[in-house]
Amino acid sequence: KTKQLYQFLQQNYGQKIVTGQYVSDSSGKELDEIYNITGKYPLIRFADMNAYSPNGGDETKATAVADSLAWAEEGGVVGLSWLWNAPTGTASFYEKDTSFDLKTAVTDADVAGKSEEELSKMVSNGEITQNCYALISDIDHISEALKPLADADVPVLWRPLPEAGGGWYWWGADGAETYQWLWNLMYTRMTEYHHLNNLLWVWNGQSSSFLVDSSQYDIASLDLYVEKEETYGSRYEQYVALRNMVSSGKLLAISECSNLPDMNAMFRDNAVWSFFGLWYAPYLGEYTDNNALVEFYNSEAALTREDYTPAG
Repeated sequence: KTKQLYQFLQQNYGQKIVTGQYVSDSSGKELDEIYNITGKYPLIRFADMNAYSPNGGDETKATAVADSLAWAEEGGVVGLSWLWNAPTGTASFYEKDTSFDLKTAVTDADVAGKSEEELSKMVSNGEITQNCYALISDIDHISEALKPLADADVPVLWRPLPEAGGGWYWWGADGAETYQWLWNLMYTRMTEYHHLNNLLWVWNGQSSSFLVDSSQYDIASLDLYVEKEETYGSRYEQYVALRNMVSSGKLLAISECSNLPDMNAMFRDNAVWSFFGLWYAPYLGEYTDNNALVEFYNSEAALTREDYTPAG
């Protein structure tokens, strides 16, 4: 099913754009709001895994996985990101709020395939730091949280370590090399050790210097926000910049946005993104005109939940 979703995205790339919406909580009220306005549901339901972070998360209130399973049952596509609270220290994903130092976790040792027991022994022997162990422990925890989706054969558009190039999150604040090391660790650990083969990896580094190995991502994306009164347009310049940045053949997407892209402008500029993810209020609401939503969602070029028939 993951291959089928990827084929579906590839087959429609440049021809149609997949609709997506972020939810602010388990109710999915944003999805219902769009349906009430347009008569259609977005195809992708985007949510975040922050509540599953071992440091400061609250799994009694963590519903993203269960909600995603329900959405998939209804014929939708699942999108998940992870605003990862630093593994130790203050429970925050913002660099300014946490003392966690990613540089101290970096190691040349081959740790991605090691068992917890082996890793613990490596800490005791001084081969890796406690911070390195804490990172891998968190990745293991989130992998276990995602496992029900893999077991149910539900594909996930998986966007970890977002906006690294901005420097405001701890995983990007120590520079490109440490971020790339962490991406490689996470990718290898999740795919080879935990066998999560239902993930389509979305690289959202926002900077060419933060680019990761082309074999370790499927889709390249940008988070693109504009002021409320600014015309969103096609974001053609960013589209071209991203296309020039990444390996040829990669799908390009808007992983977060403040407004709907302009459908006519995208086709005019030959900048038809694979999908977009509209952030919740105030972006859905104050930033987005209801008439524009109706027009976009009922365009022949928009793919909604009602249109999804996996390839294959």
